[in-house]
Amino acid sequence: MRADDADTTLNALIRRVADAHPGADVAKLAALVRESTPPESLMGYYEASLTAKIYQLIGKDRRHVFEGPGRGDRRQKYRSPNVAERRSWWDSLLRERVVAGGNVLMLGDCGEHELILCIEERRKQIAGFQTQIMHFEHLLELLATHKKTKVKDLPAQTSWPS
Repeated sequence: MRADDADTTLNALIRRVADAHPGADVAKLAALVRESTPPESLMGYYEASLTAKIYQLIGKDRRHVFEGPGRGDRRQKYRSPNVAERRSWWDSLLRERVVAGGNVLMLGDCGEHELILCIEERRKQIAGFQTQIMHFEHLLELLATHKKTKVKDLPAQTSWPS
C-alpha cells in the first residue's frame, strides 16, 4: 500500500470512528482508531502518518532546497496594493493560532480533522453564550416586573429558566 493510499484510507477510518463516537475526545478516538486498524494496514498507516508529521516538522523549513538554484520565492511580486493587501491578510490568517482538541496550532497547519474540532468547540461556546443571553434576558424581565434598577435589588429567585 502506497503512503498516499494509506493516508486516504486512514482518514476514512478516522472519520468513521469519529462519526460513530461523536462525544469522544481525541485520546479516546485515537485508541478506537488503533483498535479498529486491520493489522495488514498498520505499516502503511504508520508510513502515511510519518510522512505528514515529517513534512509538518521539517518540510516547511527545507522547502528552499527543492526550488532549485536562483528560484527563491515563486510567488510573483505584485505592484497592486489591493493584491498585496489580500496576500498579507491571507498570510496573517494562516499564522493565526487556534485551539483544536486541546492543541494550539497555526490555522495554516490545520487539516480537515482539526477544522472539524474547531467548529465543534465553537458550537459548544455558542451554546454557552446563548444560555447566558437567555439568563440576561430573564433578568431584564425581572427588573421590569419588580420595577428595580439593579439585579442585586431583585428578590431571591426560587427557580431559574434552563
